Amino acid sequence: MIRELDKKYISNIEPDFIYNRFDLFCDKYIVLMAEQHNEKHIIEARIYDFHAELGIWKMHISNDLIKEISIYLFTKYPTIEYVKFFFAKTVGNYKRIKHFYLNLPDSIDSLLQRTIPKSRRRLTNKRHQAEKAIGPISYFEYNIENCPREIVEKYNSWKNASHHIGTIDDINEFYKKYHISNIYAIYFGNNAAAILFMCEQCSIAYLENLSYNTQYAKYSPGLQVYEYALSRLIEKNIKTIYLGGGNYDYKRKYGSIEEELCDGLIFRNSYCKVKYHIITYYYKHILWKLKKLRKLL
Repeated sequence: MIRELDKKYISNIEPDFIYNRFDLFCDKYIVLMAEQHNEKHIIEARIYDFHAELGIWKMHISNDLIKEISIYLFTKYPTIEYVKFFFAKTVGNYKRIKHFYLNLPDSIDSLLQRTIPKSRRRLTNKRHQAEKAIGPISYFEYNIENCPREIVEKYNSWKNASHHIGTIDDINEFYKKYHISNIYAIYFGNNAAAILFMCEQCSIAYLENLSYNTQYAKYSPGLQVYEYALSRLIEKNIKTIYLGGGNYDYKRKYGSIEEELCDGLIFRNSYCKVKYHIITYYYKHILWKLKKLRKLL
């Protein structure tokens, strides 16, 4: 059974995490009570013009219930052509995605004890080497109101060098798009060495992105800023951080847990499914070629 709830029930959403809490960053959403057999979930659904998104990140939810929610949304919103979700604990014919999360201890000492002594000594030695070669190491935490523009510009230049993400023209839009609340930075001397963006609006934090100056790669600045950010989360009494997917070594450190979750799409009908895949193929494989061709003409 699916029924719509008053929005006052958002405080009961679990896991309490930014991508399950559309109420924190958009206006067009509804709150649903989804029940089936012994299952019971309070879920937010974000409503777009032609699709909806379910906030079920790391929820243990049956495939049948996901389909029932989708049917409810298709009935309520005739223009919706598909329903999507990310990183759900479910089964079905969905894309399997690797996901990492970390349960934080009560102290930074307890966190460090999760690594072997040799690894701790290696990172300590790299700090000493960086200080000797470049200058004193300093750590900074900012929020989106007081973060210097140069921090985002540095991040952008590093990401462009590795991933060609394009220029960030509007920093506030960048923060809004990725729901960033806190920024952590590490400097070697007067030079920015690594930057980490975090979402801390909920009881579960989310590491949005991390980048570093590759000139300092031998000093592991990315791991250093990550460890600093974790220490600050512990001080704030945050118990869990989601790290998302990807094949990055730092996500496997400090006793993190790796699991397999699901990304999925449920279509209204076969026509909507074919339409979606045609449009997706165009944007992924054709549009960039046309743009490149125009520049040559």
